[in-house]
Amino acid sequence: MADDTQVEVWDYAAQAFIPHISCPGEQRVRVDYFGDLGNLAVFEVTRDGDQFFPVDGNKPLEDWRIDLS
Repeated sequence: MADDTQVEVWDYAAQAFIPHISCPGEQRVRVDYFGDLGNLAVFEVTRDGDQFFPVDGNKPLEDWRIDLS
């Protein structure tokens, strides 16, 4: 994956994307989250203005790490 990979974090419990800080060069995201990190997944997205769309909506990026801020 290139360092410019754009990602979003999905919260399966809330059924919504949540705010995060991306660290693409390290393949990780940082989140402020008060639940089980197992409920979260990182998805690669493409952007069109203010909107984004998952590249493969059913397949999270398994090589990205999720850390607490």
